[in-house]
Amino acid sequence: MPTGHIPTEGVRLIADERDRQINQEGWSEAHDDEHAAGTMVWAAIAYAASAIGLEVRRLTRRAMSEVYADLWPWQPDMDKRDKHNAIRKLAIAGALIAAEIDRRHRRGEK
Repeated sequence: MPTGHIPTEGVRLIADERDRQINQEGWSEAHDDEHAAGTMVWAAIAYAASAIGLEVRRLTRRAMSEVYADLWPWQPDMDKRDKHNAIRKLAIAGALIAAEIDRRHRRGEK
């Protein structure tokens, strides 16, 4: 980040969420490395798509689960999208993307 640059609210929310994932959920580098390539990206897409659905269509919980169920990469009990507002979902999506970027860097990907 350039010197003197003030992070935007979005960057702050994503960083705060990633910190929460690591320090409260225990999602360490080792934990993230256990995920197959792409699963954190699919979860991020599911969160972001869910945020769009809430803003644009105001889908019911049932309709949203039918529309986005195929995107969710993990067990259904890990899906907490319906308990968050759109901004929170986007912050979670951003943090998942950051975790995937870090995972790929550790593997030496460019």
